[in-house]
Amino acid sequence: MTLFIKCQARKLEEKLQVALECLLADEDDHVRRASAITLYSIDRQRPLDVASKLSDLMWNDWSTAVRHAASQTLGRLGEGRHVHNNLLHLLQAGNETARAEVLEKIGRIGVMTAKLLPSFLRCFQSEFVSVRVRACEAAARLLSREPRIVAELLELAMYDGSWRAKAHAIKALGELGDPSPDIRDCLLWALRFESAAGVRAEACHALVQLQITDPEVIKVMLDRLWLESNEVVESEIKMALAQQQVNVAGATQSTSMLESADIKKLCEPHAIAAQILASQEQEKAKAKASAARKNARVVDAGKMLESAAE
Repeated sequence: MTLFIKCQARKLEEKLQVALECLLADEDDHVRRASAITLYSIDRQRPLDVASKLSDLMWNDWSTAVRHAASQTLGRLGEGRHVHNNLLHLLQAGNETARAEVLEKIGRIGVMTAKLLPSFLRCFQSEFVSVRVRACEAAARLLSREPRIVAELLELAMYDGSWRAKAHAIKALGELGDPSPDIRDCLLWALRFESAAGVRAEACHALVQLQITDPEVIKVMLDRLWLESNEVVESEIKMALAQQQVNVAGATQSTSMLESADIKKLCEPHAIAAQILASQEQEKAKAKASAARKNARVVDAGKMLESAAE
């Protein structure tokens, strides 16, 4: 009698497993998530051929909840280590296209591990713009305020040679939701002085996202609006000022009068020389800070190698 009951229970369990496999393709994302979660809670007596289906969900499903559930189930089925190691290998040894694809997948599943992090950080320093851009996009999706990730984003936003990489780094900083002083100063600098309109537009949008609305920010926006020639950036600034209930027309007129007086002062020979010297000092300080950060990364890498050798 006991053996009969066990046989019947096993048959029912097998039917349930087959039904759950079918439900992984259901149109409702709630059903797909519930199916993925339930699969690893069943006491399996035979291996399930669902790894490929779960892997497809983990990489490609539009729902974040479904991707997370699929990745957890793969781990319970013993497939998580294989997937993780494959990602790590491609980040370390893959070509430009492979690394860009892996970074996109990391952003999709929204998972970052301690082993993946060092290789992920090195992608911000890649010689390929596409890899640096994908790293920024992944950071924005991960929503991680890990200090080393934030430091790499700030480095790209301030010093990268590609305006696309700068714009994506600034966009990621805005997505993180961390209005720290360093991020604030970076965004203000980009809005005021960046030559690429796309970078200025992202900086303005990020300031709004982070709800940085102190008087200095408003002044910088008004100054930039008076000088701005790009319609997209101008529109972003006007929307930002409108959200802060600033009368753009009146403020611009007042700013124009003040700027006229300031321009006359700046045209004096001693003022021009002072501005040139100040600009040179700022560039030297930025170059020195960048070199210090790079040296620190080299030292950290050396320590990691020493630890691994031990």
